[in-house]
Amino acid sequence: MSLSDQASNPGSTLCAFLDAHLPQRGVVANQWVRQVRKAPWAPIDVKADRGSLGTALELRIGLDLAAEPAHWGLLSFLPAETCTSLLTAAGFTPAAYDHVPTDDTNDPLLLAWIRRGRPDRFEDAPQHAALVACVELAGVEQIAHRLHATPAAQVRRSLLLTLQAARGGGADEDHPAFHGLRHMWHGYLRYGRQQLTNLGERTVIAPSLSPGFAIADLVKGRTLVDIKASAKPAEHCDVWLNQLLGYLLLDRFNIFYWEAIAVYLGWHAMTLSVSVQHLLTVSSAGVTPALSDLRAEFRKVIADELDEAATWHLRDRYPVPSITSDEART
Repeated sequence: MSLSDQASNPGSTLCAFLDAHLPQRGVVANQWVRQVRKAPWAPIDVKADRGSLGTALELRIGLDLAAEPAHWGLLSFLPAETCTSLLTAAGFTPAAYDHVPTDDTNDPLLLAWIRRGRPDRFEDAPQHAALVACVELAGVEQIAHRLHATPAAQVRRSLLLTLQAARGGGADEDHPAFHGLRHMWHGYLRYGRQQLTNLGERTVIAPSLSPGFAIADLVKGRTLVDIKASAKPAEHCDVWLNQLLGYLLLDRFNIFYWEAIAVYLGWHAMTLSVSVQHLLTVSSAGVTPALSDLRAEFRKVIADELDEAATWHLRDRYPVPSITSDEART
């Protein structure tokens, strides 16, 4: 069971640990629920999968905030021209090095990209095409997870074309998810971008906290951020808080120096945040526990599940070799 699944399961190791050590964390979740009522943006009704919308939004926001493109595992499914258009629309340009001889390389996966700006328009054709590409990529996320670092981009692009042909065509501006993503992107440009930018300069996209068990969405400055696309956040704030606390506890070496955790609500263009110190203080029933102590204790109780997840992750990536006829005779 992944950490995100454990966050919604009251009987999981994560929830049992949080109930024992931070039993009053619901105070923060309730504060978030009240804050949502003052959101500057409102959802629209679209017939689209919330998970796919969340993935598309996470991808587009990551391309907007990071100094260099991320999510290459997903981007590698796009035809070269489409990928180039997406990166260009997101504000990137191929890097030019005076001391490096030029060649004929033009595949975007083989180029170094640097940021030249952050477009703030959302209604022009290139920006619409970028959102369509993100919707398309959200539909192949599960395949991307299964493929890991292989196969080659040629095969990945062929898989996407095959899926498009089976569906009778790729995503376009008539796709329900496009309308939802466009609305969320408009709200992000008006309100959300500045909120996230204010959290700090450092940007880390999709940091892996435990192989096969937990991958976070975003680190901005010293804040851990999860990106959500739920139209009814009040129903999920407690689960999201559990999930963020799980990520926080897994960073037992304090690699990221997190001082706050936050949820970015795509439909509401709003960031809900709380400092780690305040969270620990109001969530504990007695003396405020030290984060380092919580992390050490959590590691003990979750260790077997982390090892199991890592084992399945590695076996999936590196299958057991088949036995040859010669080996079978020995």
